Amino acid sequence: MKKNITIIVAIIITSVLFSSCGKKSSDYDNLIKEYKQVLCVGLGKNSNSLSDKTQALKRQLELNKEYEEALKNLSDEEKAKLMMNWAKALAEVADGKCD
Repeated sequence: MKKNITIIVAIIITSVLFSSCGKKSSDYDNLIKEYKQVLCVGLGKNSNSLSDKTQALKRQLELNKEYEEALKNLSDEEKAKLMMNWAKALAEVADGKCD
């Protein structure tokens, strides 16, 4: 019985480890999309109210934290992809592409 429990626990631990290692940069596409929208609101690209801009700034800080956490969960190759997509979103907002 003790041997069975040990095997079950080992399987559970292994599955948790493998599921966390399998993240891809594309898993965070929604994060980048929302970040771009929040930047557009914060910069007033769509002439939003001061209240909207304040809320956007708060959300931007939260998304920055989520981005940092996402980088911790990715392999080096996937980190590079996520960083590139993040930078691309920033560049698009800077160019006025807020769709």
